[in-house]
Amino acid sequence: MSDMTKLVIKLNGEIEQSNFDDWKTDLTERLKGVKTDLTTDSDFAAASTHVKAFKKAEKSLKNAKASAIKQAADINQLFDAIDAVASETRKVRLQLERQIKERKANIKQDAIKAAAAKVLAVFESQSTDFQLLDAREFTDLAIYSEAVKGTRGKSGMLKALDSVCHEMEEKINIRAKMVKQNASNLDSLTSGHQIAFQDRAFLLAKTPEQLDAIIDERIAKLDKLSTTESSRKTDSTAKVSDDEVNESSEAATSKPAIADTSNDLYEITLHLRASEEIVLQAMNEISKSYRDKPGFVEVTLKAADV
Repeated sequence: MSDMTKLVIKLNGEIEQSNFDDWKTDLTERLKGVKTDLTTDSDFAAASTHVKAFKKAEKSLKNAKASAIKQAADINQLFDAIDAVASETRKVRLQLERQIKERKANIKQDAIKAAAAKVLAVFESQSTDFQLLDAREFTDLAIYSEAVKGTRGKSGMLKALDSVCHEMEEKINIRAKMVKQNASNLDSLTSGHQIAFQDRAFLLAKTPEQLDAIIDERIAKLDKLSTTESSRKTDSTAKVSDDEVNESSEAATSKPAIADTSNDLYEITLHLRASEEIVLQAMNEISKSYRDKPGFVEVTLKAADV
């Protein structure tokens, strides 16, 4: 292919050769001297000579104009050809540019997804407790898309992605230590207090300082509820006579045996829209009421999705 930058076209926009001005002046002077009010034979004879000369002049003007138009037509044809080639070139260029742009976008998106997948693998290699956290904090594609903004070329993009991957991995390692400490604190709670800390994923995501404050607050509330409940039950306990006890015993003995349902699995879900204090109180009441019932497993607490 020839060098497309070496197109050469030379045009002379000036009239290279013309005696038109002198010719026009001469003709104009002759036209001014012509007698147009013919009366004598001499006038008519002179007019006949003038007519022949003027016909020749008109023909010369017509031929000169035709020649000039022909030369201009050649130039216009060249201009039309240039426009046609430029249009075809632009069409092909835009088609190629569009595909190149799509290819670059695909490469960029693949690189972003690969970086996020790399960090996700690090996330999933952590403890079971750590995986209760929301992985999107570390793997959201928007994080990596933002990192490659303004980068130049593929190498610049990959360098930026490597940097943000390293940053996310460091963040995971730091959070993993915090989660491990939080998990240890939660596991060290007494069985009586464990019921107030069933929202483990929520609690593990806190800083150790925040978790300590939550633990102190919830235990204080739980202990207060337990004390209040015990006092209420003590004050409201009625004396039962021996006969009433016997009647209750006989009635219990006469009841048909309850079928063994230990192999049946059921789950009750209770949705409460209330304060934390009320929710803890409800959990405490349910747990105490069903703790000794056959088949009872546990009461769990899970924060509702907002």
